[in-house]
Amino acid sequence: MTSPTWKFRSHNFPDHYIRHRDFLGALTPTGDPEDDFLFTLVDRGFGLVP
Repeated sequence: MTSPTWKFRSHNFPDHYIRHRDFLGALTPTGDPEDDFLFTLVDRGFGLVP
């Protein structure tokens, strides 16, 4: 079973999404690679993911 993924779109800039870059979040316009905009919540034993 794969974990669900999310994209976070900017409210002020609807064509921009948060992407991960060097372990930080960066607000950038959409583009390739598309999977750079996907985030997965990982359960580390604290009950974050059902």
